[in-house]
Amino acid sequence: MNIAILEKALDSVVDEAVSEIANQARSLNEALELTRKMIWINSNPALIGLVQTQVIFRLGEEFRPKPKLVEPEPEIMTFDVEDIAKRLKISKETVKKRLRNGEIEGYRQGHHWRVHRDKLLDYERRLMGASG
Repeated sequence: MNIAILEKALDSVVDEAVSEIANQARSLNEALELTRKMIWINSNPALIGLVQTQVIFRLGEEFRPKPKLVEPEPEIMTFDVEDIAKRLKISKETVKKRLRNGEIEGYRQGHHWRVHRDKLLDYERRLMGASG
């Protein structure tokens, strides 16, 4: 049998399982538990790792807590990497990566990144708009 046909069939099974789980789960942990139950019920234990990987990949963002837009203190005009990481609840390395690739608009001050208050609020609004 052609490998491409097998891959397409497997993708179809995984897509169907992930869709069913997405309709029932209210959290990523619940989605993973449903995956285990679904695989057990359907007697396809070999698929559990594949389906769970796809559940995490496809549904992880959906179940991640959405950041809340909180106005920073008016007297704070710029934020450093640590401030942004705490505010967005992400790692400092992720903040630096987003600054380097221009996703967060900032500037270098010596060896340190700085982000103007308005630019950070713009970024947070874009995040909230993207998350629904």
